[in-house]
Amino acid sequence: GDNMKKKFSVCQNSAVLVYILAVSGGFMDAYSYMCRGEVFANAQTGNILLMSVNLAKGNILTALSYFAPVTAFVAGVVLARVIHHVFKGVKLHRRQIVIMSEAVILFASAFIPYELNILCNCMISLACGAQVEAFRKISISGEHPQSYACATTMCIGNLRTSAASICEYFAGKNKSDLYKGLILLSINVMFAIGAVAGDLSVALIGRWSIMICALFMALAFIIITMEDRTEDDT
Repeated sequence: GDNMKKKFSVCQNSAVLVYILAVSGGFMDAYSYMCRGEVFANAQTGNILLMSVNLAKGNILTALSYFAPVTAFVAGVVLARVIHHVFKGVKLHRRQIVIMSEAVILFASAFIPYELNILCNCMISLACGAQVEAFRKISISGEHPQSYACATTMCIGNLRTSAASICEYFAGKNKSDLYKGLILLSINVMFAIGAVAGDLSVALIGRWSIMICALFMALAFIIITMEDRTEDDT
C-alpha cells in the first residue's frame, strides 16, 4: 500500500498542473501583448530587446514601458523566494500561497484602465516571475517516476531540452529520453493553446479576459491541495 501511495505522491508538480500553468502562461503573454500595448508579460528576452532598441533610438518612455515589466518579473521571483523562506513549516503549502497571490494579482489587473497599461503589465510580470520560480519541475508518476526541469511561462528552455532529449533517444534508444522530449514539447503546445485562447478572449471581452487566468490559478490551487494531501499520507 505504501509503495502505491509513494508512486502517486507528487514531490514537484504533476503533468496536469504544469499543463494548466502553461496554458495560463501563454494566455498572459497574449493578453499583455494584444491588449496592453504590445509588451510581453513572460518573454523578458523580448522586452529587453525592445527596451534596448528604443533606448538606441532615444525613445526613453517607450524603453521604460519595456523595462518596468522586467524589474517586476525579478520582483516576482524574489516574492516567491521570500514566501519559500518565510512560510517554512506552515500547514498551507508554499506553492499554494504563490498561486493564491497570483490569482489575486491577475484578478485585480483586469480592473486597471488602459491608460495604466504599464502598471497592468508589471502586475502580470510579477505574477509570472513568482510562477517561474515556484514551479520549476514536472514530476511524472507511474511505472518509471521521473522529474524534469521545465518552464511554464516561456518556451525556449523546454524547446532546447526537448530537441536534445529526442536526439539522445535516437543515439541511445533510451525510451525515457524520448518520453522526456515529448513531455516538454507538449508543455510548449499547451503554452501555444493558451496564447490562442488569450487572443480570442481579448477580442471578445478585452481587458476583463485576464480574469480567465485567475480562474486557471484557482484550478491549479485545487490540484496542488489535492496533491499535497497525497503527499501528507505517505
